[in-house]
Amino acid sequence: MRFDDYPYAPFREAFGTVLGRVGLVILAALGGSMLGGWTATRSMGGLWLGVVGFPDYSLASIIYGVGLFVLPALVIYAMVSVRCEWPLRLTLLCSLLMWWNIHKTIRWTEYDSPVAKQRQKLRADLQKGMNVVPENANPKNRR
Repeated sequence: MRFDDYPYAPFREAFGTVLGRVGLVILAALGGSMLGGWTATRSMGGLWLGVVGFPDYSLASIIYGVGLFVLPALVIYAMVSVRCEWPLRLTLLCSLLMWWNIHKTIRWTEYDSPVAKQRQKLRADLQKGMNVVPENANPKNRR
């Protein structure tokens, strides 16, 4: 450990271990999931959706998104990164892949699929029906 690089050297040493590298890949995937939720919903609430929905959207992405390719790629990267001791900066690729995966999955399941469009239409019709006030409800109109 280099003592002249004090604030970061202990973290680099910790992330250089097997558990540190695996944990860093998991953190990168979670961070990418948060970014994917944020960009898919276009709101800050999407960050929380990315954290809470991480397991669900990851599994759903196998069917609805590109998770069939991204999730095995993350596992293979984690194993090779641990074995070959690749630079820690390359783990940012895991964040980008997970962002792309979760963004596409949330956009499809919540906004772009035919079922989601039908649900949005139903909500709009329900809201429109709730905003219409019957004429008989106003006491002044009664005779």
